[in-house]
Amino acid sequence: MGLCDRIGYISQLLGVSNAVGNPNQQASFSLECIYYLDDEDPFNTFKFKIIFFIFSPVAKLCLILVGELIRAIIKRKEEDKKKKALVRIGVAAVVLIMLGQPGIIGAICEYLSCGYLDPTDEQNYVTSVPNLNCGTEEYKSFRNLVVIPGLVV
Repeated sequence: MGLCDRIGYISQLLGVSNAVGNPNQQASFSLECIYYLDDEDPFNTFKFKIIFFIFSPVAKLCLILVGELIRAIIKRKEEDKKKKALVRIGVAAVVLIMLGQPGIIGAICEYLSCGYLDPTDEQNYVTSVPNLNCGTEEYKSFRNLVVIPGLVV
């Protein structure tokens, strides 16, 4: 039984609120399934999800920059092409950040949300992925190097 079967692929696929409220959620879920085929470690898969959400707007903006560069080469004789290109890039950056922000904040909060599985146990676990211990050095290192700066930015 694969990862997609275990976590309810159909219910995730048909989750209308996730698809509408967070457009990156469906892409992230599919990419996690593909990533899981190569690496079955749930922590690495969760790190991949966090990195995907944080850097998705940056990757999209890089594609827009390439498109603007091609456009500038094609329309060399246009007046004020630099100013117009900067305006288009600025608008695209704002839109991508505004659209990506809910997914980024959601993924980061999901990572930071720790709780107890057993009231008598002192160890915390990530509430959405209960086999990830919040007290490990790997968890704390990734939290301090990637998650907290991603939340601040």
